[in-house]
Amino acid sequence: MNFNTYLDSKDARVEKYVNEVIKKANAHQSEFQLVDKQGTVENQQIQDILNETEKISHTRVEASINQIIGNNKSIIITDKPFDDNWFSHHTDNFWIASVSDWENVYAPPHMDKYLQYQIIQFFAYCGAGLNVTQMNKNVHIDTTDCLFDFCLHKSDIKISMRTGRICENCERTLREFGFSDEQFHALNILIKIMTDRAKFDKVFIVHGHGNDKETVARFIESIKLKPIILSEQPDSGKTIIEKFEKCSDVDFAIVLYTPDDIGGVKTSEYDEMRPRARQNVVFEHGYFTAKFGRENVIVLLKNDNKNIETAGDNDGILYVPFDEYGGWKENIRQTLRLSGYMVNT
Repeated sequence: MNFNTYLDSKDARVEKYVNEVIKKANAHQSEFQLVDKQGTVENQQIQDILNETEKISHTRVEASINQIIGNNKSIIITDKPFDDNWFSHHTDNFWIASVSDWENVYAPPHMDKYLQYQIIQFFAYCGAGLNVTQMNKNVHIDTTDCLFDFCLHKSDIKISMRTGRICENCERTLREFGFSDEQFHALNILIKIMTDRAKFDKVFIVHGHGNDKETVARFIESIKLKPIILSEQPDSGKTIIEKFEKCSDVDFAIVLYTPDDIGGVKTSEYDEMRPRARQNVVFEHGYFTAKFGRENVIVLLKNDNKNIETAGDNDGILYVPFDEYGGWKENIRQTLRLSGYMVNT
């Protein structure tokens, strides 16, 4: 979905923040794309309307702006205050967010986080196709630490921004109005960025024996990301599990299933046993799947025609062949992009 983005500000800092937020939102996900309309005739027309008075009356400007943007869903960022002292107002077609007094009165968080918050709400409501009546019906009047709290007291908005939580009721409402899994995934990526829960710069590599991890690590470095291999990290007096927990503060994991062990049920004859990955690999695979979700973990399977055994409770996981032809590299690139990483091609 594409949304037009207009800016009403002569402040170079506000313009800089808006441009950075547009770039970041577009780069980390593809479900919602912001189309920069600064410098267009329409942008100037909107500026003229908003500058007719010192404070904006959303009811006065609504009809005029609708004539300009038509049916194109749009978000307008302005540095002028509303006459009712609200942060934002919305119609069926557009959303106006004011940055007035944010840095002087309400920050921290920084203005870029505030802009991300406004854009996330805009994406959610427009992505679900909610009109004004439906939006107003489904907001929380009381503060519940949900991203969609009404925030009767303006300072409460900071709670929603820091938690970045979507409550069960709001998730159910969005789904009822057609919000898809892909859209939720994109929204969650943007929420992670807003709340600083994701940096999208490191990838954990789970591995067994051999040098395959080096092949994967060099590829990760070639796309300008940092590979994290547990054995290469300093111990700092920590136990293995403590070191693992500390080093697993990443946003994506690559799991290498290589035929390092053999095994089977206890009644099996030796020649009935099958190659399998080491137990630490299976454990860490489960750990990262629980922590990140399946969409943020990719499994590379080095089979070598040995019928390698995979983890039974992980049925439904897509195993990508890890072969000498390198097809797995493009699979990793695509999956990283879908997970919010800005990947060099």
